Amino acid sequence: MNTEKKVTINDIAREAGVSRTLVSSVLCNMQLGEKRYRVSEETTQKIKEVMAKYDYHPNNSARALRSGNNRIIGVVLSDISNRFFAEVSRNIEDWTNKYGYMVIFSNTDENAGKLAEGVELLYSRGVQGLIIVPCLHSEKIIDSYKSKIPIVLLDRDYAGSELCSVVLDNKKSASELTGRLIERGHRNIEFVSYSTTLKNIIEREDGYRSEMRKSGLETNIKVHHPEYGNYGQVEEIILHAAGNGTEAIIFATYHLALLGRRAMIHNNIKVPCAFACFNNSDTFDIYERGMLYVKQPIEKFAKHAVELLMKRISGEKAGSECEKIVLPPEIETTEI
Repeated sequence: MNTEKKVTINDIAREAGVSRTLVSSVLCNMQLGEKRYRVSEETTQKIKEVMAKYDYHPNNSARALRSGNNRIIGVVLSDISNRFFAEVSRNIEDWTNKYGYMVIFSNTDENAGKLAEGVELLYSRGVQGLIIVPCLHSEKIIDSYKSKIPIVLLDRDYAGSELCSVVLDNKKSASELTGRLIERGHRNIEFVSYSTTLKNIIEREDGYRSEMRKSGLETNIKVHHPEYGNYGQVEEIILHAAGNGTEAIIFATYHLALLGRRAMIHNNIKVPCAFACFNNSDTFDIYERGMLYVKQPIEKFAKHAVELLMKRISGEKAGSECEKIVLPPEIETTEI
């Protein structure tokens, strides 16, 4: 036997002159500490001697995945390169480890097809539960798994969902953000969003609109809907705002805010208005006129999502019962 390569169960069977099935049976008996499979003492001893000769140790992780007895969960995110999801992922991993579990991550890039592939791959690998950030048109895909595996929705929920979820109070967040801008004396406030049916984005738009109406600024309501990731469209919005008397812009997502800031820098625009968004970044910390932003409670997102999933994995929250946790916003500023 070539000992320079990793020894496999097939190698052990060949060396011992027995079938792969017999080797598997002996391994199972050894791990269980009992004779579940009837293998003679002579054959068992022969297989053990070959294993000892080559210092063979079975791949416990792979076997656990196949048997469904692993301690692994899957997390399906929209984009782990997004600072919010990157930090949430790290916190999920920390909290999951406290329960003795490990995590496998998957990204969707806001694509329902990729979400379906990621969920199916994780499910087929035998993960014990899933934390999922839904994307557009993913509702039916996620619902098709809800009777097969414990699921918790993160950051976003959708109408009619019977799944546990952890989300931000998005309407209140946008309302308070708009109110702070109005308190600063701004009246011509625009909102940059996406044309989508995602509940969290719709609620943020609703919060902006309701606060503008409450302050008697209904005629000033202006919402833009660039396509997801379309920098050119965001740039057009910024260029128009620079020469149109716009006093403040609220970006519905962190990614949109990054595109907006990039447009300002690339076009050498001295920012003509206040800048507000969800989440902060090191880039925004050096923004010379200060910026309002919603600080999302990242550790709470992760902690509650993992706790809810562990309850369902253990059977503590079984059946159709679901718990929906809504986290309050915190409004902060980068002003210096």
